[in-house]
Amino acid sequence: MTLAFEAVSHSYGDKSAVADFSLTVGTGEVVCLVGPSGCGKSSVLRLAAGLEALQRGRILIDGEAAAENQGVNLPPEARRIGLVFQDYALFPHLSVIENVCFGLGRRSGAEDRRRATSLLDRLGLAGYAERYPHALSGGEQQRVALARALAPNPRIMLLDEPFSGLDIQLRDRVRDEALALLKEAGSPVLLVTHDPQEAMRMADRVAVMREGSLVQVASPATIYGRPFNAFVAAFFGAVNRFAGAVTGGTVETPIGRFVCPPGTASAEVVVRCSGVTVLPATAAIAAGVQAQVVVSKSVGPFSVVDAQVIGSEASVRAHIPGNTPPAPGEHVQLSTDPAQTFIFPQ
Repeated sequence: MTLAFEAVSHSYGDKSAVADFSLTVGTGEVVCLVGPSGCGKSSVLRLAAGLEALQRGRILIDGEAAAENQGVNLPPEARRIGLVFQDYALFPHLSVIENVCFGLGRRSGAEDRRRATSLLDRLGLAGYAERYPHALSGGEQQRVALARALAPNPRIMLLDEPFSGLDIQLRDRVRDEALALLKEAGSPVLLVTHDPQEAMRMADRVAVMREGSLVQVASPATIYGRPFNAFVAAFFGAVNRFAGAVTGGTVETPIGRFVCPPGTASAEVVVRCSGVTVLPATAAIAAGVQAQVVVSKSVGPFSVVDAQVIGSEASVRAHIPGNTPPAPGEHVQLSTDPAQTFIFPQ
């Protein structure tokens, strides 16, 4: 089973929401679609579900056209797609088990109730079958919505920000439970999120969008370790960014000199904040840069240090391990981790 987008474009009036979007989600694969607000993520999901009429391109489910610009546009119920939205959309007048059975198209029958009970049991909700949505926590409601979507064995699963309303600790647990069940079901899964950490945690592949277009599609490790451009690098963690002209194959920045790809006239250097090391000013390190701490604060698992490079107006931010950072005013040396430093031609 596959879900495929072929050169899909969509506009709202004169505003382009999706531009020449092509992506295939394979059997048992979880693809997370990420990007800033307004980049077109939810529009892609709505087009796949049949909630928006496709304007240009094709959408195929298991090789058959569900929508194309030559007049084919299957309604949502004909696409056999499971949908989970941010607000869960549970029916308040139905009990938990009735909500799940509703996904089967009926609310009676021993077979339907067995299927619903099995899903609720897998999600830790077996004792909640006769409760109503108002008596459930946010995490419990989310799991009921997932069970309802999975009940009819959909060909495709689409999830739109399904975990964003949960607190951090509950979110991690519910995500792990949901991922295990989705993997077991084996349907292609397209999950929309604005949370890069969620995408890295859940996805087999991450698809990064910007202004309606795909920028990079790759495994989480590749997206993080080999970002396509500065936008992708910055989306997956705090970074320092410096730009300059290339001379003799290198670019000079306040935090050091870096070798650039051949033929590059000017370059942008992106250094993850976690890739900046802060050492005492007297430390003997190669290619260290002298700086003075301006801001220093512990944020729990790591400390944030803002330092001004000596002889420059440039500021560099570092995320360093521990909760005893150098004090403001202290002189330090900065160095960078090559594995967390990226150079992009401008």
